[in-house]
Amino acid sequence: MATAIAAGALVGCSSNGPTRPTPIPPPPAGSPGDPGGPPSGNPPPVGTVWIDEFDGDAIDTTSWNVEDSTTTRYGGTEQAWRPANVVVRDGQVHLISRRESAGGRQYTSGAINTRGKRTFRVPFRVEVRARIPFGRGIWPAIWIREGQTNTAVIQEIDIMESIGDPFTVWMTNHTWMPQHQQHAGCTKTGEDMSAAMHTYAVEVTEDRIRWFIDGIELCSSTVGIPTDTNHLLINTSIGGSWPGPPDGSTPFPQTFSIDYVRISMP
Repeated sequence: MATAIAAGALVGCSSNGPTRPTPIPPPPAGSPGDPGGPPSGNPPPVGTVWIDEFDGDAIDTTSWNVEDSTTTRYGGTEQAWRPANVVVRDGQVHLISRRESAGGRQYTSGAINTRGKRTFRVPFRVEVRARIPFGRGIWPAIWIREGQTNTAVIQEIDIMESIGDPFTVWMTNHTWMPQHQQHAGCTKTGEDMSAAMHTYAVEVTEDRIRWFIDGIELCSSTVGIPTDTNHLLINTSIGGSWPGPPDGSTPFPQTFSIDYVRISMP
């Protein structure tokens, strides 16, 4: 999750202007958790070392950390991340964003990560099936960080980011160094990715990073290969230097729904 816009190839484009998608409210109790998309019953890949299908009624804190903070270190965002905004229901985890005051902020949202609990090294594949939220100032992200955030050189792989326009998602890797930065990746455009579930994945080997959506490889990079242990982060930020703040057109509440997470190390 980064404030810099990735350099890379445009994978798809739309011939018509986007139509406004229907807002995604928090799922009511007892309703089907899956809002659409292909079934999730595909067998996990060979070499899978961890799967979370969110089958319980609460997040598994032996695998996940649930953020409770008002950090601004990710692009000056405007939300307070609160555990109450992380809801497990109907076989999914839902990160709910609301326009409400908390911790001196105007918005609350949800964020989870596996730092120190579920880590992995190259070669690896991370796959997440999710339905993203949308709207000006809404910034959902599925991403990977190498090591801890206070190291001198930080490798980051963004499996999926969106900054409000659900017709564009970003796939990027970043190398943050004391003297300069390095970025590579691509975008996918032309389809409303908030309308249904989609599968977002990244495969990383010793010499290449490959990004996939719904099983189709969209782009690759040979720079910024992680060399240390990595962890997974999933969150919705609000506002910040890249997407800008929400405005009157931004519908709340918004929900980032995650059906499953699979990590494999062949």
